[in-house]
Amino acid sequence: MGFVIRKTVSKLFQVMDRGKKGQVKIIEGLLTLIIVLSALSFLVYFGGVHKTVGTSELEEVGENVLSILDDQDVIEKIVFADEDIDAELKTLIEALLPPDVFFIVSLSSTSENQLITEISNLENQTQASVMDSITFQEVKTLSMPVGRKELLELDIVLIIDRSGSMGFETPTRISYAKQAAKTFVDQLNGSRDMVGLTSFGWDGTIDHQLSHDLASVQVAIDDLNANGATNMGEGLEKANDEFIAHHREDTLMATILLSDGLVNVDREGTYYEEWQDRTPAMDYVREEADVAEDLGVIIYTIGLGETSNHFDEDLLKEIVRNGGKYYHAPSADDLGQIYDMIASDLLYQVQFDIVRIELTLLKAG
Repeated sequence: MGFVIRKTVSKLFQVMDRGKKGQVKIIEGLLTLIIVLSALSFLVYFGGVHKTVGTSELEEVGENVLSILDDQDVIEKIVFADEDIDAELKTLIEALLPPDVFFIVSLSSTSENQLITEISNLENQTQASVMDSITFQEVKTLSMPVGRKELLELDIVLIIDRSGSMGFETPTRISYAKQAAKTFVDQLNGSRDMVGLTSFGWDGTIDHQLSHDLASVQVAIDDLNANGATNMGEGLEKANDEFIAHHREDTLMATILLSDGLVNVDREGTYYEEWQDRTPAMDYVREEADVAEDLGVIIYTIGLGETSNHFDEDLLKEIVRNGGKYYHAPSADDLGQIYDMIASDLLYQVQFDIVRIELTLLKAG
């Protein structure tokens, strides 16, 4: 019966996630159904219980309560402070207990060493004035990913390929890239975050320093034009220079590098045809990626094109650093979604936590 209730409660919580329309009526209906199911379980376990139960029976009902609490969906609802969850759990637990048994349920975070919530039906009375003794206590430890979202201060430099091939197609690749980059900037908070812009063609340039002025950076993005070779190494070097010159202490540094072509200019400015050995140009990129890694910069890369023959996919994967990711955009209109995914990855940090559940049952004296 405990298993049935646990699965039913889990399903009910899932229903609550479906939109906001009619939420009050849904909650009222769910609460009624929970009470009915809980009352049935109560009857199965205790029949017409109006008598004081012994320690062994308390242990049995305690395990039944824990079987409901020991559920990731339920715990996440509690951790995320889902509306009305404490009241619903209190009603459910009370329905599972004999009338002369009281409870205290606490959830705490061991990684943060703090109480998440405490639910009890002791009201304002002290344990000493109501209870003879604590008859049951058990502690459960669960390891689970808790998506506790934390706003982080960001210093981000966008690195955009403006080589000649970015002018291909209609609309052009660079037009899609500019729109996606501007939408990304829109998701930042100018009072908290800074963003800058570098780009590369024949050479790498700093097109906008790290700044809280997001609108000004978007203007700089709009001013990019496609022309020239693919000097990715210098584009990354300029981003590193900008971080060294203007990044703030205690902020998360990241760069998003977009390219659609084969790297073909080395540190000395030598240009390489596609059929030539381009190792010096590729080494330039690797070396600057190492510099960024030492600075603590997270590197995300995006390869734009239908096949990896048109760009250095292996190189873009290789230079990902400090927990960044590589994304492949088969076509330019995929860029918006990719920038959105990177924004979610950067704006919120997922932490792992160990949640301790403690249930105490107390019998009236």
